[in-house]
Amino acid sequence: MTLIDLGWLFSNQMSFLDLSLVLHRLKRSELFMTDLVKTLVDTFWIEYKWKIFWRIFMPYVVYLCLTLYYMINVVCVDELQETGWESYIGFLNLISAGLMLYIEYYQLFNSDDPKKVRRYFSDVMNILDLFQYSMTSLIVLMTMLGLPLYGIGATRVTCSILVFLIWLKIFDWLRLFDSTSFYIKLILVTITDILPFFLIFPVFLLTYGTALYILSTNREADAQIVDEYMGWWLIDATLNQYLLSLGEFSMDNFNSGPQRAFCYFLFVTATFFTQITALNMLIAIMGNTFETVTNQYSQHQMQMKISLLADYVNFIRTNKAVCHD
Repeated sequence: MTLIDLGWLFSNQMSFLDLSLVLHRLKRSELFMTDLVKTLVDTFWIEYKWKIFWRIFMPYVVYLCLTLYYMINVVCVDELQETGWESYIGFLNLISAGLMLYIEYYQLFNSDDPKKVRRYFSDVMNILDLFQYSMTSLIVLMTMLGLPLYGIGATRVTCSILVFLIWLKIFDWLRLFDSTSFYIKLILVTITDILPFFLIFPVFLLTYGTALYILSTNREADAQIVDEYMGWWLIDATLNQYLLSLGEFSMDNFNSGPQRAFCYFLFVTATFFTQITALNMLIAIMGNTFETVTNQYSQHQMQMKISLLADYVNFIRTNKAVCHD
């Protein structure tokens, strides 16, 4: 059991924010079972929750709304029908993206930790945040100046990626609320637990998909067993079996060529192993994870709170209004 000397918590130089960093970096879930840690988190969380809500989360919501409007109604349209508000919205969008970059800057540099850069970039979400804020600022600025970076098709692809990342960040923000933080933890633990399954599942798909694809080459173009999706046999065979596992399949061409009996044999065994056995195994794994995480509901909920505090501790500490606990 890792022990923490909490005497420094009540000194003039240290604060609860320092404790949150220690708890987050130790990654020892048993610490959140102690009454002392529970009391400290419950005592300080409400204060910091609303500071994060108003000073970081709400600016992000404004940034999200402005970015969605500007990209959908200005950046990605063929012919812009000017209403006179585009420049104002673009300017506000640029300010909001700049504010989010400013917050990321303080997360990265406003710390005495010698490992601050490595710690920052070890979090994939931080890298995605930097990318989306930087690219959003660049696209909005170039659009306002009438100097698009590239063609409208490539611009729409870029905007699609950015919008995906913007909404993905909302899942990260759901750690802020008591009613959703537990479920974010549940999603993260579930993804971790099912990773080994996704090493096995593709083998099931390729086992039957490749066999059917080779049989398909023995037939005329109008009697193919495996449809052409991307034009590459590996993807086509995998998608064919993935759709079968979801219940989307067609046997119309089985009788339109040779090896009909073998085709039906592969189809029946594929439904048993990929659709029934494998997917029910996935459900069992997820059910076991749900039970395990639910049994430690309060513990995981506190972990989400601490992780969120640790993400923005440098920015909170910088603000003069919140530097004293």
